[in-house]
Amino acid sequence: MPKYTNVTTSSPFLVLLMLALCIANTIDRSLAGDTLLKKACSTDSYAPNSTYEANLNATFTSLATNATQGRGKTRFFNTSVVGYDHGRSNTVFGLYLCRGDDSNRDCQTCVPKAIQSLLQECPSRPVVATVWYVDCMVRYSNESIFGIMDHSLPLYMTNDGNITTNASVFNQLVGGVMHTLANDVATSSKKYGTKEANFTGFWTVYAEAQCTPDLSTTECLRCLTTANNYFPDCCSSSKGARVLNPSCYAAYELFPFYEITPSPSSSSSSPPQLPTSSKGRKRKSSSVTIALVALVAILVVQLSVCIYLMWSKGRKKLGDAEVLQQNQNQGNHIPSFNYNGEEFPNVESLQYDLKLLQIATNNFSDDNKLGEGGFGGVYKGILPNGQEIAVKRLSVCSNQGVEQFMNEVVFVAKLQHRNLVRLLGFCLAEYEKLLVYEYVPNKSLDFMLFDHGKQEGLDWPTRYKIISGIARGMLYLHEDSRLRIVHRDLKASNILLDADMNPKISDFGTARHFNVDESQANTSRVAGTFGYMAPEYLLNGEFSLKSDVYSFGVLVLEIVSGRKGTSFRQSRTGEQLLTYAWKHWTEGNPVEIVDPSLGDSYTRNKVIRCIQLGLLCVQGDAERRPTMASIAISLNSDTELPTPQQPGLFVCNQFEPGPIIKELETDESSSKSMHLSFCSESSTN
Repeated sequence: MPKYTNVTTSSPFLVLLMLALCIANTIDRSLAGDTLLKKACSTDSYAPNSTYEANLNATFTSLATNATQGRGKTRFFNTSVVGYDHGRSNTVFGLYLCRGDDSNRDCQTCVPKAIQSLLQECPSRPVVATVWYVDCMVRYSNESIFGIMDHSLPLYMTNDGNITTNASVFNQLVGGVMHTLANDVATSSKKYGTKEANFTGFWTVYAEAQCTPDLSTTECLRCLTTANNYFPDCCSSSKGARVLNPSCYAAYELFPFYEITPSPSSSSSSPPQLPTSSKGRKRKSSSVTIALVALVAILVVQLSVCIYLMWSKGRKKLGDAEVLQQNQNQGNHIPSFNYNGEEFPNVESLQYDLKLLQIATNNFSDDNKLGEGGFGGVYKGILPNGQEIAVKRLSVCSNQGVEQFMNEVVFVAKLQHRNLVRLLGFCLAEYEKLLVYEYVPNKSLDFMLFDHGKQEGLDWPTRYKIISGIARGMLYLHEDSRLRIVHRDLKASNILLDADMNPKISDFGTARHFNVDESQANTSRVAGTFGYMAPEYLLNGEFSLKSDVYSFGVLVLEIVSGRKGTSFRQSRTGEQLLTYAWKHWTEGNPVEIVDPSLGDSYTRNKVIRCIQLGLLCVQGDAERRPTMASIAISLNSDTELPTPQQPGLFVCNQFEPGPIIKELETDESSSKSMHLSFCSESSTN
């Protein structure tokens, strides 16, 4: 559905009336069977007047003839036209799928229109293409597509407007409905089904799903499950959404957009059956007139406030998430766009071909694997020109969705600093989400820091250079870059080391930007790594620039001590890094925490200064923590430092319930959930 932007007028009420009429018209047209939803055209093209083109035209003729003549009254039909040219196969495989609740007339009208649309909407003569209409889907390929689930990345569409009251309950309801419906459809003979569920006294969720009938039960369920998994990322709290795949689709709305037929055993409270008509899809439009009028009335009330704000403030500026959403809806392409008043470079030019990256990494072989992160593996690759690259391959099961993926692409493409990893490009194809970075030969900091066999390669001058470099990189993110970034997941595994052991901060999947006048924000979904997260973030979801400072402090203490501070041990007497460092600081012997592998090679004053800075960064009161600017200055001068206070969180030596014990569930770097119990600072005195 269209977005309304850049509205300027002297009469907001006139605009309101026009928008109300447009919304009513848009909703009505969205039910029309001849509405084009999406198209997907491959980049590989066939030559004009070729054998493949002749076979494709013959395939189109066969599909259209079967649909218009209604042979067997089927809503699904597939065909192939075999051909060879100089021993090379030019076979074309084609099929159409009409909605399970449609009349034959709907199918007869939609399929020819969809075929015509393929020729018009994909003018580059693609070898593989799919087009989706409300009433049907038509696709063709040069490889067999019969009985095979398509693994290409699903496309999605969302309605304007979100549920703002009980949004989490609404999302759970939609998830449950779509999950149940997927199982019902997969086991049905038609591979089609619908389901309704009441959300409130007024709103009812209407859901629909369908697979191509040639899929097995397992493949259909797999396809719909994959489609349903996109709803949380793309369409959370949306009042309506569709996820489209060449082998299946799933959709929900808050009005009946399909033919409702109650079962014989349904009670009187079940939704009434809508009247039928020979006018095909129009019967649904006329049957829900009352519902649409009520919907429009509610939207008018909601829009009145929005229109007034638009009128009083002038133009509406698109935020980064909305821009990404719009471009994602248009086929996963990301043209240049305006972000906070600044023009991004054409990010689309950074896209890599999947086959190229598969060849470069030897199809992501274990021999090329550099490491395993929370969201997937990282692989070394060599491009045809000899350039070495590192490819971050996000796991299909990863919690990092498309939004986080594009978040990292946008941030890293815009940010340029010697202590930030350089993004070369990305690939978003089929089920693959790949990020291509510059190759750094010494892997990540944790690879050397926590391996006793490699610690000797990190002498004190090198460690001090790493600390200083991280501080410069974080200072750039917080104050010197154009976006003012909060990283939110600063840790040893996200610090890469180049050939000269210069640190490079990586992994911006959970990063957020602040406006100039913003100092902190809240989130209901805590994402990060235990041990590095500031107490206010871990407890209340509050993050700020000082949250990153806390993580930096933990990282400094890790670099000095060579000890991990990222996990809460299960031992009842296990002493944690912050407790360990604070204990020796208060006892007057802070150098006791220094990594033994350093021997006597370190500079005592600099080591103590780094420990003091680390403890200042992890103080419980965020206001007491220094800024990255003051940290950078302190690392390069002998200015007097304040006396640190007790760190914000201590792990209890005895894991026994108490009044200040908290238990929460949050994401760890492994992308798995775990439960954690800890004590606040007052419990450890």
